[in-house]
Amino acid sequence: MEKENNKAVEVREISIEKRYKADEIVGDIMVKLIDKYENIQRVLLLEKHNSLQSISGVDFLYLSCSMEMLTPNSTHLNYLSEDLQKQIVVNLMGNDMINTLKHRDYLYYPDVASCKHPQHRLIHKLRDAGDKECVIIPFKDANHRPLLLFVITG
Repeated sequence: MEKENNKAVEVREISIEKRYKADEIVGDIMVKLIDKYENIQRVLLLEKHNSLQSISGVDFLYLSCSMEMLTPNSTHLNYLSEDLQKQIVVNLMGNDMINTLKHRDYLYYPDVASCKHPQHRLIHKLRDAGDKECVIIPFKDANHRPLLLFVITG
């Protein structure tokens, strides 16, 4: 039993270390996107999760913004990360958007102001924060479920 507990602790520590390294890499990618493309104003990283622990075999219930970067000259935009914590996935995105992201490599909204879908609250929040267009890029698991989402706005 003690051997199993030691193994679990070791796996957890390795997972935490990988997570910290991933944050560094993702943060660098977000900065490079903003620096390289002058029309990008905001980059968000949204992550799916289940409260405090993962539930195997069940899709994740919540979506939270773990990173947000704005261009330095985007004084007309408001930060969103605080408003995008522990959001119920279906309420924030709607089933149709979630299912589309399972089968596509990205979603593009050329005019977020024209989005009238009642379940696309993420798009409405972007509009209300001053964004004009957005691209959502999913990072999927082996079952094609989007676990991480890059949201890039201009």
